Amino acid sequence: MTHMSASTEQAAIRADAEQRVTELRRAARELWPSRDDVAALCELHAVLGALRQAEQELRSTNTQVSGAPCRSADQLPDPQRLTFPPQVRQTSSEKPMDTDGPVSRGTSSGDCDQSPTLSIAFFRPTTKSFHARHEEGRQSPGLPPYFHRGEKFLDAEASATGGGGAAFVSPYFVWDALAPYRGINKTFTSQCGTEPMPDYGLQVYVPAFTSTTGTSTQTEGQSVLEVDPTTGLQGTQVETITGQITMTQQLSDRGFSGGGSFDKAMGKQLQQQLDESIELYVLTQALGSAAQVSGQSSFSVAGLYQDLALGREKLTDTAGTRLRPTHLFTTSDFYSYVTRQVDGSQRPIVTPMYAPGFPLEAGDAQTKWSRFTGTVLPGGVLWFEADKIPAFGTTSETQLIVSAPDEAMLVFEGDPTLAAYPQAGASTLEVVLNLRAYVAAVPRYPSGTASIAGSAYTSTLV
Repeated sequence: MTHMSASTEQAAIRADAEQRVTELRRAARELWPSRDDVAALCELHAVLGALRQAEQELRSTNTQVSGAPCRSADQLPDPQRLTFPPQVRQTSSEKPMDTDGPVSRGTSSGDCDQSPTLSIAFFRPTTKSFHARHEEGRQSPGLPPYFHRGEKFLDAEASATGGGGAAFVSPYFVWDALAPYRGINKTFTSQCGTEPMPDYGLQVYVPAFTSTTGTSTQTEGQSVLEVDPTTGLQGTQVETITGQITMTQQLSDRGFSGGGSFDKAMGKQLQQQLDESIELYVLTQALGSAAQVSGQSSFSVAGLYQDLALGREKLTDTAGTRLRPTHLFTTSDFYSYVTRQVDGSQRPIVTPMYAPGFPLEAGDAQTKWSRFTGTVLPGGVLWFEADKIPAFGTTSETQLIVSAPDEAMLVFEGDPTLAAYPQAGASTLEVVLNLRAYVAAVPRYPSGTASIAGSAYTSTLV
C-alpha cells in the first residue's frame, strides 16, 4: 500500500507538472504574435522563463511530456535569448515582475536547446500614442518598474563614433519632452466663452435682443406699459485656420519619434503657429466692433489709471451691455514698462495683488492662466499679457483692451485635424503635411470690449 500510495502521489505531481507546461506553452504561443508591444514582450519573457523552469522540473521526474523533446517548427525561444534593449534591461535594484511561478533567467541544458536565437536590437514603436501606451503601463499589473517610468528609451541607436565601447552605448532621446519653436499664447481666446464647433455649416449665429422691453408701476385701472423689443442675429463666418509643410515620403515613413511618426512631431510644431493665428483672428473680431477710448498723449501712471477707468465705464454704462469689466489685456512689453515705473523713493508704483479665486500658474505650460500677471487693478480687473494684440490702425500705437471676454465673446473652435497628402503623381516622393482647424468668433456684446489707444502707448515702450 505504501508503494502504491507513493506511486499515486508521484503520478499526481507528474500530472500537475504536465498541465502547467501545457498551459504555459499555450500562453506563450498566444503572446508571440504580439511581441512587438512592450507590455506583451515583458509578459512573454516571464512566461518563457516559467516554462523553462516547469520543463526542467518535469524532466526531473524522468518523464516526457507528449511532444516535448524538440518542437522543430513550433519551437519557442529560450527566455534567456529573448533579450530586451539595454535601456529596458532590469537593474539589480529593481524587483523582478510577479509571475504565477518561479522565473528562470539561467541557461537550460535540456533537450530543447536547438531553438533559434531571437535578438531584439531595438523596439519599434507601435501605432499607439506614447501617452496611451504609458498609461497602459501604469494600469497593467505585474509590469516591471522600468516600464512604469515611461517609454523614453524608444528608437535609441548605438553611437558609431568615439573609442573604447562607444559603439555599444545607446544615446538617450527624451521624445516626450520635445521642444517646439514656441508661438504666442492664445491668451485672449482662452478667456472667452466657448462652444463646440458644429459638425456642419459655414455660418454661426447667436440670437440677440437689440432693443429693450419696458416695465413700470401701474395705477389701478390704468393701462399697463407695453414696449415691444426688436431682435437680430449676431453672426459670423466659419474661418479655416491652416498651415502645412512639404516633406519627403522617406521622412514620413522612417522618421520615427517617441510613440509615433515624425509627422506627429511636426503636428505639434504646427499647433504652436495655429494657436497664434487663432489668437489674432479672435482679437480682430473683438476689436472690430469694440468701444473706443482716446488715450493720453504722454505716458504717466496716473494717466494710465484714468484711461483704464474710462475703458471700464464703456462696458458698465453702454445700454444693453452693462457688463462688469474683468480683464485687461496688454503686450508683455507694455506690462514690463509699467511695472518698471517707481516713485521718488524708488518704490514700484504698480505691484501685484492677491486675487482670491484666481490661480497663478507655475511654469509656462500655455494654459488658460499662464499669462495672468498676478496684478489686480481697481475694480477687480485682472491684468493679462497678450502679445498678439495688433497695433491701432496704421500707427505704432499699441492697444490696451478692457473686456469681459467670458460674456462679451463666444468662440466656436473645432479640434485641429492633422492630415498627410501624398504628392500627386509621386514624381519626387513628397508628402504635404497639413494642420487645420475651423474657428468662428462671435461678439455677443460688441461693446463688452473697449480699446484704449493713444500716443502715450506706443510699441516702443519696452
